Amino acid sequence: MTGSNPLIGPEFVDMSEVFNPIMRQQAIKICAKNTIPFHEGVYAYCHGPHFETPADKMALKILGADVVGMSTVPEVIIARSLGIKILGLSYVTNLAFVKHEHKDVLKAAQRGSNQMSLLLGNLLNL
Repeated sequence: MTGSNPLIGPEFVDMSEVFNPIMRQQAIKICAKNTIPFHEGVYAYCHGPHFETPADKMALKILGADVVGMSTVPEVIIARSLGIKILGLSYVTNLAFVKHEHKDVLKAAQRGSNQMSLLLGNLLNL
């Protein structure tokens, strides 16, 4: 990479197979072994910081999104442009069509931190 930024320039980044299949299988095995619930799905990105509107949520659902977040995608595009192997992990902190407050989302993230720490610790020890 010559100082260009694939987020703002013409550089092509192949996103046809973003996540490393070996790393995905390792994560699945660790989740199963440690009874950490998981689901593989489609992650959609919306620029934040804000929660999606009801119309955003319906459109993304129709398009096949399983979860929506305000991060991950720009970081993944940069990592792919650098040739870095990637594993995408998300912890869902709120449901799309349920009223929630930001403080509740933060509390849910805190509750999930132990499971994510266990998963990441096991992945890093491989």
